[in-house]
Amino acid sequence: MRHPLPIALAVVSLLPAAVLAQADDPELARGITQVEEGDYDAAILTLDGAARRLAGDPARARDLSQAYLYLGVAYVGKGHDAAAKAKFREAVRQLRDLTLSPEKFPPKVIDLFEAAKDEANRAAGAVPGPATAPTPAPPVAPEKKGGGRTLLWVGLGGAAAAGAALALGGGEDAASASGSEETFTGFISGSDEVRDHSFNVGGTGSLQARATWTVSGGTGTTFLALELKDPSFNLVAEGTRTGAMETRLSASVTPGHYILRVLHAESCNGCVANYMVRVNKP
Repeated sequence: MRHPLPIALAVVSLLPAAVLAQADDPELARGITQVEEGDYDAAILTLDGAARRLAGDPARARDLSQAYLYLGVAYVGKGHDAAAKAKFREAVRQLRDLTLSPEKFPPKVIDLFEAAKDEANRAAGAVPGPATAPTPAPPVAPEKKGGGRTLLWVGLGGAAAAGAALALGGGEDAASASGSEETFTGFISGSDEVRDHSFNVGGTGSLQARATWTVSGGTGTTFLALELKDPSFNLVAEGTRTGAMETRLSASVTPGHYILRVLHAESCNGCVANYMVRVNKP
């Protein structure tokens, strides 16, 4: 069992009080409360759904940044450092001057956040501006039987009332229950990074996925791989490289929930790979 991480998150010191007072999204507040209570699986689903909704409103960049920030904190609580860094980067992309106070967060969170912030700032020239759509949160495998919940305590104090606590309800990647095509976009800037996109399949048949990407900065070549997994992260199928900047994946599927993972097979030094994946499913 992991030891709890003591995080006092009163005002979090990320935004001025005037900004925090405007953060009155009840769903976002619920997600942060779930983080406070150590219910990280629920918090990830809640905050991921909030981020998706907030990403559609350019005026909500501050709230969106906080949704990503607390997603990162929830992933730290789960022990998923790579996913935490990915969400911290998204938070910084929304608010470039975002900072965390060492008096409010433990060293592990600070270290991951600062590393993510540095990566986001270095990649800013290649990936300008805030993300047009949130990167879906990687689904979290169910806790093994007998494993206790790790409590990453977050004392919100008056911050929740002031609006520092925000949240959402519900959700994984929106997906149609009928045959359809879905498109996922994102970027990967480090060889140890992965991006997980989750969706539902409504029928039995063949699933086809095609990933294409462009590379900015750095030297060398970058090749992205695809993996299709079930909700327990068991491998269903792997993609095949079909071009210099293309990977395809084909699999027979039945109705249910699936996860499409995008990851580095080869990565150049200092490169940023911007990708798009089209998924045709029953």
